[in-house]
Amino acid sequence: VTHHILLSQQIDVDYLFVEIKKYSKSVVIIEFMPLGLFDGNTAPPVPDWYTREWFREKFCSHFALLAEYELEVNRVAFVGKVMA
Repeated sequence: VTHHILLSQQIDVDYLFVEIKKYSKSVVIIEFMPLGLFDGNTAPPVPDWYTREWFREKFCSHFALLAEYELEVNRVAFVGKVMA
């Protein structure tokens, strides 16, 4: 869902992470989709800034990164501990 919020709705990622933190007291799992709005066959181009490295950097400014799992071509799970 985060790729729709970031790419289609153009919501700021920092705002998104602050909102997500409100729903967890300890651990979060947030999916990043590096190909963006990929439907399994095609995808519109993603902005230059929309990279796994960018997402990791933003994620780590809100959560302590515990693990990062590449689940498949367009699915990366970020697991983090909520920071105060």
